[in-house]
Amino acid sequence: MYDPDMPEHQPPRDIAAQREQLEIAAREGQTKAMIEMAVLLQNADPPEIDTALIWWRRAADAGDTEAMAYLGAVAFRQDPPDAAGAMHWWMLAAQAGNAEAMALVGGMLAEADPPDLEGSRHWNQQAAERGDTTAMVNFGLQLGYGDPPDPDACRRWIQLSAEKGNAAGMVILGRLLGDSDPPDLGGARRWWRRAAERGDADAVVMLSAMIAVEGDWNQASALLQQASRRGVEHASDYLNAIDQDSAVRERACSTLRSIADDEYAGVYLGLAALRSGDRDQARAEWTTVAQAHDMSLASALLKI
Repeated sequence: MYDPDMPEHQPPRDIAAQREQLEIAAREGQTKAMIEMAVLLQNADPPEIDTALIWWRRAADAGDTEAMAYLGAVAFRQDPPDAAGAMHWWMLAAQAGNAEAMALVGGMLAEADPPDLEGSRHWNQQAAERGDTTAMVNFGLQLGYGDPPDPDACRRWIQLSAEKGNAAGMVILGRLLGDSDPPDLGGARRWWRRAAERGDADAVVMLSAMIAVEGDWNQASALLQQASRRGVEHASDYLNAIDQDSAVRERACSTLRSIADDEYAGVYLGLAALRSGDRDQARAEWTTVAQAHDMSLASALLKI
């Protein structure tokens, strides 16, 4: 019979035996065996993708929500994406209680044409209440931008997602803290640092900006150098915008002005001015950004 504790890495002569055991258990209706059979086939050399999908579908038909969610992801990753197929499987999984699928349905409904915001909010709330941290972020933002807005509930859900380790939640919580009245800039910095330590690109850029305004240009540059090495978009331009060489700064500013609708471009144009000693121009740049973007990094910088 199927042994769920069988080691994952067996010598080649045991692969056939493992496959035989899994297939016996899968044909007996064990959904866990169906899924492990599908994974085994996907990882075969060469991969047996079509046969693996058959087992994923059998597991889904047997009621396994993990399999349903996986088939939704397969449909969504097609080129072009099969949005209807993805929604079909994710909705089945959501209706069966899968929190991740609920969050995915919530996201799909929000991006539909036309968007179903009420449906999206319903599924995000269901997923958030079941512990899905992505849904906590999305539901929190929907409450914050609702009619009427509920900023306190928004903050609670965002903070809960951050406390559970969601990097996007950490970034947004930092924005909320920096934009609050009075601002909690220390709290914003702590949450951006935690998100940056998890590799979040936005957090690195935001933390670097805050550190630069506080006068530690070397540490700010070091963070942006790390971001640039990881391929974060425009990180090298942000880095050059705070370079000690005025000619380097001016070339970077020329590039940033071409993407001035980007929040961070405006922030770093302000930092370039600050690096040149022109605090009034820096504040003018940040004011423009703050007026154009909700919960903006610029709002926090204006309060330092």
